[in-house]
Amino acid sequence: MLWYILSSSLLMTSALLVPSRLISFRRRALEWSVIGIVSLPWLSHCLPELTIQMEPTVNAVASWTPPFFLILWTLGVLIGLTKGVKQYQQLIHLKEQARPLEPGELDCIRQMLQLDEHTISSRILVNQRINTPMALPSSPGSVLLPEKWRHWSPTLQKAVLKHEWHHVQQHDALLGCFMRVFLILFWFNPIAWLLVSSWVATCEHEADLAAISDEGPVSYANELLAFAREQSLHDSAGSHDLCVPAFTRSKLAVRIELLLAKGCCSRQDHWIGGLSIMALILGLLGCAWFGRPVTFSDQMHEEAVTRLSANAFPSDAGLSETRAWRE
Repeated sequence: MLWYILSSSLLMTSALLVPSRLISFRRRALEWSVIGIVSLPWLSHCLPELTIQMEPTVNAVASWTPPFFLILWTLGVLIGLTKGVKQYQQLIHLKEQARPLEPGELDCIRQMLQLDEHTISSRILVNQRINTPMALPSSPGSVLLPEKWRHWSPTLQKAVLKHEWHHVQQHDALLGCFMRVFLILFWFNPIAWLLVSSWVATCEHEADLAAISDEGPVSYANELLAFAREQSLHDSAGSHDLCVPAFTRSKLAVRIELLLAKGCCSRQDHWIGGLSIMALILGLLGCAWFGRPVTFSDQMHEEAVTRLSANAFPSDAGLSETRAWRE
């Protein structure tokens, strides 16, 4: 168990070392590290076993596992699973209560996203109980828009639709559920919380880059700030709209900071990203190699038993047998 905790912490730290400006490499490194950590026990059992030529000794103190830590971990997992299931049921309930798009809304979205009407009508819905748009973790992915989205500016409408549709295309909502389960299992590790938070930031940044394809980052950042200010005033006014806690949360300050960061990735940055991915894969294989199953060989033990049971003076034993036969 200690090997698994240390190996998972090492892999998560290696993924977090990928520079933030390498957004694509960083996201893949974070996702692959989670997949590698989940599959690490299976991968270690696929490798050749480690055989030790000695008799295993049982240490009563080391073999005793304190049940307190296991009970505490199980309690944390149960609490996290209960909250996650409630949130997922709440999202499904919101989708069931949503209404389809009206003809005017359908035409507006079709012009902005350049999609066919069937795709839009089946995967974009409107719910009056929410005040912020969201991508739902369903297959295929879908988007929920608040009832007041038609009152937004055309620039904000287009940016929001592109942002949420990029989440749908990248299956970010489903991956967010997987990340949530991973976080529930590793709730005791602060590096896991940092990893999931960094993954959310990379997903939001990619969606923001897709949203500003037709406009500059400054105007889009201003739209985000105006929208956040409106939501703050809306909440302070005592609105009864339902604000569903998301599976993964994003920080607006981090999103705007990444948007306004200047500079592009050079060839050297791509080399750094590629080497980071290779280092992560080698680290995964190394952790799996050190975690191989251990088998103890009984050869030395059998030899010791044979030597102890043998007579140290075989000639004397033969002489005594001869005398007994004569008598």
